Amino acid sequence: MKNIFKQTPDSSKTICLLLFFLLAFVQQSYGQRITRQYNNVSFSEALKDLNARQHKYTINFVYDELEDFKVTKSIRNMSVPNAIMQLIGFYPIRMTQVEDNIIMVECTQKSTLRYKGRIVDERGNAAEYATIALLSPIDSTIVGQGVSNENGYFVIPSNYRKVLARITYIGYKTVNRIFNNTEMGIIRLQPKTMTVKGVVVKGKRNTVKVGLNKITVDVAHSYLQYMGKVTDVLGMIPGLTSDLQLLEGGTPTFVLNGRPVSMAELKAIPASQVNKIVVDSNPTVEYSASNKGVVYITTKTALGNTLSTELSNTSIFARNCVDMANVSINEKYKKVSNILTAGFSYLSTTQIDKTTETVFLPQKDIESAKERHTIGNARTFEWFYSMNWEISRQQSFGFQYTGNIGNTHIKEPTWQTMNGTEMKFNQKKRGADYLHSASVNYRNEIDSTRTLYIIADYAQNHSDETGLAATVPAVATASEGKYHIGGTRLSYNSRRKWANVSMGLFFSTMNNKGNYAYNADVETYDTHESLYGAYLSLSRQFSSFYLQGGLRMEADRRKLETGVSGTFTDSTEWKLFPNLVAKKQLTAKSSVGLSVGQTIERPSFSNLNPGLYYYDAISYKVGNPQLKPNVTTNIKLSYNYGNLLASVAYNRSKDRIVDLPFWTETSVDNKNIKFMPVNFNKSENIVATALYNFSIGPVQVDLTGSFAQPFVKANYLGEEHSWNKASWDIDANAQWPLNNHSILVFDAYFDSGSTSTLFDHKSWWTMDLVYILRIMKGKLNLTVAANDIFHTDRSNNWTMKYNNIRTTMDTNGDTQRLVVKLSYNFGTLKLDSTKKSASKDFLNRL
Repeated sequence: MKNIFKQTPDSSKTICLLLFFLLAFVQQSYGQRITRQYNNVSFSEALKDLNARQHKYTINFVYDELEDFKVTKSIRNMSVPNAIMQLIGFYPIRMTQVEDNIIMVECTQKSTLRYKGRIVDERGNAAEYATIALLSPIDSTIVGQGVSNENGYFVIPSNYRKVLARITYIGYKTVNRIFNNTEMGIIRLQPKTMTVKGVVVKGKRNTVKVGLNKITVDVAHSYLQYMGKVTDVLGMIPGLTSDLQLLEGGTPTFVLNGRPVSMAELKAIPASQVNKIVVDSNPTVEYSASNKGVVYITTKTALGNTLSTELSNTSIFARNCVDMANVSINEKYKKVSNILTAGFSYLSTTQIDKTTETVFLPQKDIESAKERHTIGNARTFEWFYSMNWEISRQQSFGFQYTGNIGNTHIKEPTWQTMNGTEMKFNQKKRGADYLHSASVNYRNEIDSTRTLYIIADYAQNHSDETGLAATVPAVATASEGKYHIGGTRLSYNSRRKWANVSMGLFFSTMNNKGNYAYNADVETYDTHESLYGAYLSLSRQFSSFYLQGGLRMEADRRKLETGVSGTFTDSTEWKLFPNLVAKKQLTAKSSVGLSVGQTIERPSFSNLNPGLYYYDAISYKVGNPQLKPNVTTNIKLSYNYGNLLASVAYNRSKDRIVDLPFWTETSVDNKNIKFMPVNFNKSENIVATALYNFSIGPVQVDLTGSFAQPFVKANYLGEEHSWNKASWDIDANAQWPLNNHSILVFDAYFDSGSTSTLFDHKSWWTMDLVYILRIMKGKLNLTVAANDIFHTDRSNNWTMKYNNIRTTMDTNGDTQRLVVKLSYNFGTLKLDSTKKSASKDFLNRL
């Protein structure tokens, strides 16, 4: 029998020739495939762009005939005919391939009139794929019909000059309206029921969308819009912990309307003004060096020429009372939209801390026990203003301003013993603080492939604190900081044939003239720090495979001079941060991803300042100007199937910053225990996380959980000690609509007890319950929340061991509380249309 697998000289030539022609064919076919992104561009411009980007086909069309049709589509590795069919969607447009290389595109409904408009829901968000039927007002015959696109826009040709428009959308009331003008404008839909916005019931859409390393929460249509400030909402978002950390660990960068911001700025914004929050745990190189994730927050834009106003008051009842009053104004007139919020808060809180410290010395051991009651009162006035001006379809200009002024008054009666000697004393602190932060931004969509973005900001922060501890001897302290922070960022994005390119330059600078006093010890200091750098990111979609790589360069220049001691530090650090993200689409519902990168955490300014601060009768705290930044290497494998997201991450940190106690033979006012932030050489951990979002009838459920295995070693009592206790936690959140006007939210959390560097935390759990009632056609909203119902939150209970000191902490704070919020929305006022008319990194370290 002949061996057909044995190649002869002739067959080898034939195979090589066939392979050559096959490769040539594949290469030519691939070369004609299109990958493009079109955002609200005319159909004519999209066809013109497709025609220019390939040479195999000639696309013939009448420009004016298709100009009114707007498209927003993502074309991924498609042939030209398939790309055109993707753009057509539900539009009355037909594509005909006349010859092998000639394509005709035309409107199927020839008419001199075209009815155009946009359909949005009750919050101003686009209603995609809504059905529009144009009827004759005389006999109700259909004279035109169409479907809205992803941005809610539609274009329907018709010869009738007066039509009855019938608009239907799942979960919303049908609209029947007479139109005499082809410019139909913005049409707002109303829900069929008064169900709380966003509950998955009677056709309402899900408010949580889970993707590969990306979680999107539609705050404007969920119960979260009634939950206080933005900072309150962030702690309830799937993908973030209650202390605003990523599930796999690490603090994310918070970006508000395209600008990185500090937590102080977010505290001024009510949740009712938030449209959407996106948690991205695989950010591009633009942000990846600062943090392992980015949280994008977008605020609402008023609809049309309208004005809306909301008043709210929130009261919190625990051991003491907290009250917060807010007013929000959202307005849009023609191309300019404005949001203004202002609020006043009065806080009165109590926290009880019980600590023990044991110092093991060669001659004797020192045992200390302390109970401190921290009773604090604070008053804060804060405001937020945002303006966006749509200069043209391609250009926009924005301005944001955040401010807050506050003062605090704290009393700390303390009972302390040291080796049987009892000490009772009282400490009083008074503080005043204000922050003003302003930024401008300019966005220019040069064309459908290129975007330029410029941000410039300036912030001023002043803090002043005095304290008096009635110990023996008495200790009087004072500290003051005057910070000036400014920066700018230039970003450029371009979608090329071979890759998507993102690049940028950034610069920020900080100056602080501060001082501190500890009895007679007085010192002034002057700090200058500048951070500048650049980044470059390239990404490419290969059919079902996505690859993104980038590099970020940062240079940090720091100089600190004191009036008495002279120069503490004068250094410049250069660092490079690589970033790699790979994703593979396995099926229509599943995908897998791998990311590798490095992040940097710079020390806070309070840790760097060379101050001397009172701690208790036997302890004091100092800053450390020689601190190095903490650099972490991160490797993460992720898997996504439908609404399930799971990941496993390995993190290796060098020079982690930890506050640790040290015994000193030379005392400061009879105090021998010095707390000081230091760099811990190395720590590692493996973290596995899972998030699942699903519905059971009308109930929407979010389940999140994580497992962590740390690997830490340090010296304790002269021997090497390991911290490798594995831990896990789980959080369950359920939203259940009781009827057309109310919803009940249940949340439960359990933590088995974790290890954080040298700190072993105890296990704890907590349970929350929220009830929301909406009456008076949704204008009056009552929110009642019971937090930590059984007062079991022990998240700040831990034991720390290092060198010759062991410390324990047992905290009893105001976590068990009742929250009552009442808000009233005055509705939307139609305005008279005839009238004419980049330094986030520094701010977070304050």
